[in-house]
Order: sequence, then structure tokens, then C-alpha cells
Amino acid sequence: MYALLAPHLDGGGAGNSARAVDIAGRKLLLAWKNQWSLAMVARCGSEIQGFRRVSCGFVGASDGWRDLKDNFQMDWEFGSATNGNIALLGELDFTGLPGPDGYEFTVAFGIGEGHHTAAQKTIGALAMPFAEQRSRFIAQWKRAPHRSNWRPRQATAAS
Repeated sequence: MYALLAPHLDGGGAGNSARAVDIAGRKLLLAWKNQWSLAMVARCGSEIQGFRRVSCGFVGASDGWRDLKDNFQMDWEFGSATNGNIALLGELDFTGLPGPDGYEFTVAFGIGEGHHTAAQKTIGALAMPFAEQRSRFIAQWKRAPHRSNWRPRQATAAS
């Protein structure tokens, strides 16, 4: 199983760049354009493992979709693609996990001003299992004021 991402940062697909990085034993895909960065990482099961292999390519020439479409397997592993319309591909690593009914995975994305911010947000999102994140989000949502009770502020005339 694969995760495919075609980032269009800072207003468009042209001029984006990406590279594959390894942070604390975890394969991460990092894309950027101007000051904006985006990171993509995965977790399979409860393990630190996520992507077995990753690749960065140019759309229509060396991207993951083009790679998969001929034999449904990842044959290419390009470490970077710079200044173009790019796509990122990660092969999920289910090694050692229970059979097909036991596959559970989370793919996380983070966007920020700079590589470190995007990577930190993305890896931080996986610090807690998805089910816990979901429960916390729902509880916080229920504590928030309901929109039906919201009233627009009344404009006041300046004296």
C-alpha cells in the first residue's frame, strides 16, 4: 500500500522541491516552496515503522503514480526532486504486523514556515495513537460554544 502526495505549496504546483529524510529512524518526505514546508510521515500499527521506502519525483516523468501504474509496485527510489511540479510516494511498512485484517496505519501531514516546523508538527501528530487524538478532538469540540449560540458583533459608530 502506498501514500502519494502532490504538493502545491505557496499557490501552485510549479517551483516545488522535495527530499527524503530520516529523522530518528523514521523515513519522512519533506517538500517546500519559498518559506512554506510540508512533511509527510506514517505510522503502521503501534510501531515507529512507517514508510519502508520513499521517493520524490517530477510529475509525468519520475513520479510515484507513473512508477506504480505499469506493475503496481514501487520500483523507483529518488532521494530528491527540485524546482518543479513534484509528487512524493511512500510505501507503507507492514512488516511484522498481523494479517490483512490487522493492518492499521496513520499518515500524517504538517505544514509550517520552514522544514523544522513542518517536521515537528508532523512527527508530533503521531506521538499519540489516532484513536486517542480523535477522542480528544471530539471532547474539545463538544466543549466549544455551539455556532447556533454565536451572535455577530454589533457595529458601533465612531463618535
